[in-house]
Amino acid sequence: MDRQNRKVYIYRPNREVEILDNPEAVSGNPELPGFILRMGKIW
Repeated sequence: MDRQNRKVYIYRPNREVEILDNPEAVSGNPELPGFILRMGKIW
């Protein structure tokens, strides 16, 4: 997580890095089914 620029970087095996720009929430699917991180309190 890059709080200053409000970006989340998701690293998964054998895949390109996924960059989310100012997301409201981040899902852990498929690796963590049902996990959702709400970003409101983090930003």
